[in-house]
Amino acid sequence: MHQKPQLDNCNHKFIQLKVAVFRNFKYLPSQLELVKMVMQRAINLERLVLIPPRINGHWKFKREDKPKYEKLFCSWKASKMAMVELHEKYVKTSCPSPTHPKCWLNTNAS
Repeated sequence: MHQKPQLDNCNHKFIQLKVAVFRNFKYLPSQLELVKMVMQRAINLERLVLIPPRINGHWKFKREDKPKYEKLFCSWKASKMAMVELHEKYVKTSCPSPTHPKCWLNTNAS
């Protein structure tokens, strides 16, 4: 994973992260490591949505692997209410936009 040492040294908690969507998720070791980091640090996470790639119209995920990954993801949860979902494709209604208020900080010193 790119810049892994910096991420390992950062103890930041993602306290406002409620929904995370990973598109083109291939279950590569580096992707699993990123999911682990997010799940362990997002203490208020409600949903983690994984969308695997489609190759020639077929889903590139073996259904028999599902229990193995469910157990793995459950072991990483910092938030008890977090649900890990597997979607075949990205649909805006199944992957809602954040509902938190957006506020911008003006960093320009006048």
